[in-house]
Amino acid sequence: NFVGPLLANKIGVRKVLIMSCLFSIVGFGVMMSYTVTSSVEYMMITQIIRSIGAGLGLMPAVTWTISVVSGDVEDATAINNTVRQIIGSVGAAMAVVLMAVFAGGNIGHNAISQSAFSETSLVMVILAVISLIIVLLYIKDDVKKDEGLEELTA
Repeated sequence: NFVGPLLANKIGVRKVLIMSCLFSIVGFGVMMSYTVTSSVEYMMITQIIRSIGAGLGLMPAVTWTISVVSGDVEDATAINNTVRQIIGSVGAAMAVVLMAVFAGGNIGHNAISQSAFSETSLVMVILAVISLIIVLLYIKDDVKKDEGLEELTA
């Protein structure tokens, strides 16, 4: 996604990450409204909203994080890539397990699965709100004014 780094370079990483969290909160929140009869178009539009949230903040967050590290950028990049892969894999697996737990193991095209999916989406909303709070409290735009972002957008 090239929009995130461009926006971060223009308005700052903090504002882009706030927008990213808000899109994610709205996207996961709307996912709680899915029913067994929800149309594919409706689900597609809501997934696009959620995906904008994820895509908007990913590269600026990574670049900002690495720019904060003084010294060995190569080591920071390697550690970041490894941790991101591990957390992404574990997070996806935990979301599936969480949904199965909420459904009592009765996953299928039924009301129990629909309720479990809504509850899992609620957990994702809570995690996105926690991310937003972390951004508001700890991310500042004044750290090295995103020198790495200029490289991404050049």
